[in-house]
Amino acid sequence: MIVRARLEQANFELERLPDDKSRRQYLKDLEKEVFSEYEDDMRDMTITQGRLLIKLIDRETSEHLIRADQRIQRRIYRSFLADNSTFVRH
Repeated sequence: MIVRARLEQANFELERLPDDKSRRQYLKDLEKEVFSEYEDDMRDMTITQGRLLIKLIDRETSEHLIRADQRIQRRIYRSFLADNSTFVRH
């Protein structure tokens, strides 16, 4: 429920922003905020746990996604994989 509420709030904010530049800035700020809040937990996860988390987030939010939300999910997924890429190589 936490993710769905955040995405609904993000959708609401994105819809009322006037232009693409302000939307991109909002998404960038939101990404930093969310990442700083959950960074420690995410770094302690294994790759499998991260993939499961992404699937659970997708399942919870699949009906409420717009393109911007999908971009956020992809960025979180990519940053998670990039942060844990040392586990993949070994």
